[in-house]
Formats: sequence, C-alpha cells, structure tokens
Amino acid sequence: MSAPIQIVNGITMTPEGEVSVELGLEETLFDIAGAMEARTELPVDPNHVLAAVILASRVGHVTPLYTLKSDDQELIALLDTHIRVVFDKYGGLVCEDEDLSNES
Repeated sequence: MSAPIQIVNGITMTPEGEVSVELGLEETLFDIAGAMEARTELPVDPNHVLAAVILASRVGHVTPLYTLKSDDQELIALLDTHIRVVFDKYGGLVCEDEDLSNES
C-alpha cells in the first residue's frame, strides 16, 4: 500500500481514495459546513466540505501545509465553487455509504 497523500494539515487520502481526518478537525469541518450552507443554500455537511477541500487541493487552491480554520472567510469563499461542483456534478453524493442503495 502506498503512503497517504496530505491534502491539508490534518487530512490525508490514500491512493485508493480513503480519507483520514485528525481528531479535533471534525468540529472545524462542521463549522465550515454551516457557513457554506448559509452561503450556498445547499444542504452542506462536513463530508461535502471534505470533498470540496480535496477538489480544491487538486487544482492548487489549498496546499498540504494549509490549516483549515472555522472563521476563514477566504477559504469559505474559495470553497463555494467546489461545494457547488459536489452538488451539481455528483448530486451531493460524496461517500461510498451514500451509493445508490435507496434506488429501486
């Protein structure tokens, strides 16, 4: 197995796509989700924020040394586009658990 890739401080992802979040960062993701929900009027949760951060890292908008902060208005503005992509392109589905098991 290859070593995990650091997305930002406290968030890593394996080449297989498994994401790990350090303890203590969950509250920050929750706070950012609340701010993003108010900004976008979309039902944003911490998993959506996590997906948006990963998308942002792929295009160089955040670096592996970046530290997420709940009150970072610049980050919240930057994630706006990425949150919308999560909903527009992926229908808001960001976890394997959310696969199409409800479809009949």
